[in-house]
Amino acid sequence: MRRLFLLVGVTLLSGCAVSPVFYQYPGSPRQASDEAVIFFQDSDGVLVRDLDGKELANPLTTWNGGYAAVREIHVLPGIHTVLGSVSRGGGFAPYALREDFQAGRRYHLMPVLYGYSLKVTVIDTTDTPRE
Repeated sequence: MRRLFLLVGVTLLSGCAVSPVFYQYPGSPRQASDEAVIFFQDSDGVLVRDLDGKELANPLTTWNGGYAAVREIHVLPGIHTVLGSVSRGGGFAPYALREDFQAGRRYHLMPVLYGYSLKVTVIDTTDTPRE
């Protein structure tokens, strides 16, 4: 009986996980050639909290077993505003960027150290082989 309760509890908690893919547009997923993909990794220390004024699931409070609830964002081509935070010396520093994302392209949000300041930059990795 105790094992059954534990199994049911784990199943319920796993249902609370946030999908690692977020679609900024309504409707069903589109072909890769019709959208841009923004991706980031929690190992890079980059978190996205807001896209074009829409708050994403808080990666620090979701039941997903890790920091980044959302790791990939699919957007329609055009200029988008991304707000988030980047890991910095045991804490988090906020960042904001506005970028023109092109259809059929894949972009990686990467932390870059400029002097003593940690910033987030956008790198087009479409033509880079993936592991």
